[in-house]
Amino acid sequence: MQQTFFRLSNENPQFNKFIHTAEKKPECNLHSLQDFSISIVQRIPQYITLLNDLMKNTQDLKEYSQLQIATSRLKEVANGINQQKKEKENMKQLKNIFLEYGIKEIPLNKNFVYEETVYKTETSQRSEKEQEDKYYRLIIFTDEIWIVKLKSHVLQSIKKFALNIHISPLPTIGDTAFKLGKNIYYTSKSIKLTQLLYHFSQLPERKQQPPTGLL
Repeated sequence: MQQTFFRLSNENPQFNKFIHTAEKKPECNLHSLQDFSISIVQRIPQYITLLNDLMKNTQDLKEYSQLQIATSRLKEVANGINQQKKEKENMKQLKNIFLEYGIKEIPLNKNFVYEETVYKTETSQRSEKEQEDKYYRLIIFTDEIWIVKLKSHVLQSIKKFALNIHISPLPTIGDTAFKLGKNIYYTSKSIKLTQLLYHFSQLPERKQQPPTGLL
């Protein structure tokens, strides 16, 4: 809706004039058309709650059935809006990642999950210069994992791994250490490793695999 609004505003002078005239009316209370469009979307969960409350206090079977249908339709609308928001956010994340690493073509079927900075040495053994000069970005997508090697913020290489690879914590080495395939990496904090392992374990393909003792 916003894209259509901006397109018409830029391409259609009459539409633009109509909007500006309408927004100046007292009934708009200094709100723009975009404000009203957002408020409608934000109120959908409130409408669903209201209909649920009405159903609890409705004894007539016909009216109850109509309320059920209305609630179901609103839930479909809400789910559709949430899905569009997720897709838009995913595309934004993909654009940022691909542009940062100089990749021009962005595949439409790729879904971003999680991204974390990792290192080849433990925090206490790294100088500030080492942390700035050489590090890696571990990026989880729904179909593969990337290890992006960077030096002074410049891309050096990208290694891609299938989701059947294991990511396992190494508590005997340290609370920020983990193993990816044959390589050992470290996060900057233990909580970041916990988050990384969680997002990896939640991938649909990982959930379908039987427990092996490793995440």
